[in-house]
Amino acid sequence: MAQRLSFDERARIEAMQRAGVSVADTARRLGRDPSTIYRELKRGGGAGGYDAVSAQVAAEQRAARPKTPKLAADPELGSAALELLTQRWSPHAAAAQLRAEGRRSLPGR
Repeated sequence: MAQRLSFDERARIEAMQRAGVSVADTARRLGRDPSTIYRELKRGGGAGGYDAVSAQVAAEQRAARPKTPKLAADPELGSAALELLTQRWSPHAAAAQLRAEGRRSLPGR
């Protein structure tokens, strides 16, 4: 799983952007893929350019957004999944079976 950017990395991105360092060189210096840096600049940039503090605050807010687990959002789906798991189905096989039966936790998914 990809490691999130730290505040130190964001501060270094900001400093390198102000110094005119290319995205490719910034990525190489941080040991990151250039697409990570481009995405970070897009998310953390505003009218005044990239700001590490604002980008860090926004990243923390995105990471903390509440997420309702699928099985909690749909008790019927949760019961069906639990039934299969108690019958010793693997989680992967149970999910595949529920999909095959057309059971979805959210409409259209």
